[in-house]
Amino acid sequence: PLDLVCSHAGAWSCTRERPHQPQPLNQTEPRSYWVSLFLTESISNGVSVNQINPAKLRNSKWTAVKPIHREKHFLVSDVEYDEDGVVVLCVLESVLSKKEYPIDWRELKNDEKWRQGWK
Repeated sequence: PLDLVCSHAGAWSCTRERPHQPQPLNQTEPRSYWVSLFLTESISNGVSVNQINPAKLRNSKWTAVKPIHREKHFLVSDVEYDEDGVVVLCVLESVLSKKEYPIDWRELKNDEKWRQGWK
């Protein structure tokens, strides 16, 4: 596994399998480059992360990896934001029964629990 580590001095380093032996990275690259690299390597190493834009949550479709009450297809039916644009409420609606379930929207990033789209 690949981990990003930031020291107190703000220097980024990358570790592989042995967190106690960080390898220094080229610090001229922006942080977003290393986060992108981290996500790409995580996916290629079998650790998947669903990429979600909170502004595009409403009406997005999701499949539960393990069915919830024998339901596996869901639609984000309601999303509420605070004045800073931070998600404060996310509601999933079952396609089959129309039951609604509040959820922490960040749970949808977990590829072991959720798949984007209906599969």
